[in-house]
Amino acid sequence: MVRRPTRAYHPPTNLYETEDEFVVMVAVSMADRGSLRVVYEAGTLLIQGQRAEPEPEVPKRYHLMEITLGPFERRIIINAEVDPEGIRSTYTDGMLTIRIPKVKPREIEVRED
Repeated sequence: MVRRPTRAYHPPTNLYETEDEFVVMVAVSMADRGSLRVVYEAGTLLIQGQRAEPEPEVPKRYHLMEITLGPFERRIIINAEVDPEGIRSTYTDGMLTIRIPKVKPREIEVRED
């Protein structure tokens, strides 16, 4: 008897930063690009999608089931000032990459009155 995982699936994720941006990489193989949803709101990055099992060609009886299928979600807190309008994402070879540009400090000229 095979038991399906009961916990929500949280895909493996890397988050790193460079001088100019934060980069989030999410391993979401088997996810349809059309099911992926990325939302940034109030310092939180929400990543959602669906890993669907291909339609069976013949009936199956599993003996081992370790690949979690179905909906997934990740929430990542970004504790920095970022440019939400500049966020970009790509999905290539099962890897969702999200680039979040940092807001650079602006120097203000001091003038005489």
